Amino acid sequence: MKKDLELISNKFVPDIKVRGRFKTGHGHLLCHFKFKDPKRKIVYPQFEPGSRQDELWKETCLEAFIYQPSTKQYLEINFSPRNGAWNAYLFESYRKKNMKQPEWQNLKSVHKGMGFEIPLVEIEKLLGPPPYRMALTSVIKCQEECHYFAIAHLDQVPNFHYSPSYIEPLKY
Repeated sequence: MKKDLELISNKFVPDIKVRGRFKTGHGHLLCHFKFKDPKRKIVYPQFEPGSRQDELWKETCLEAFIYQPSTKQYLEINFSPRNGAWNAYLFESYRKKNMKQPEWQNLKSVHKGMGFEIPLVEIEKLLGPPPYRMALTSVIKCQEECHYFAIAHLDQVPNFHYSPSYIEPLKY
């Protein structure tokens, strides 16, 4: 399965476009992003390459949310573009973190640091068997402010944890 998506900003940003793609195959989920930034407004973070870091979302950050409708659990994956810093969080329900977090040692960086790959078996260990719904999102930090890009903004404010926004089925 492969799905290409145009992510939309929570407010009008004429010079920046974000596209996301997720694809399953060979036992993996691949998430890949492309930015169109002709005026070079995007500020890229300077984290230790490939390290596990908290609060990546305060900077330019690529994200995937994978939701298990039957249990209301979901997985949030944050990834810093270009340098591969990352983190993953398991939630029991809306914004309620599970105390036992994913014990992954690393997240494979792909596409020149603009994407990541996860074994599907690791998702199943945390969320149980499919079906899942998912969303690709991105925080884009510019000099003046942050912009929030998502497949859909269905809450009144940018809220990547709002499960009705996880509109894409994840099939494999």
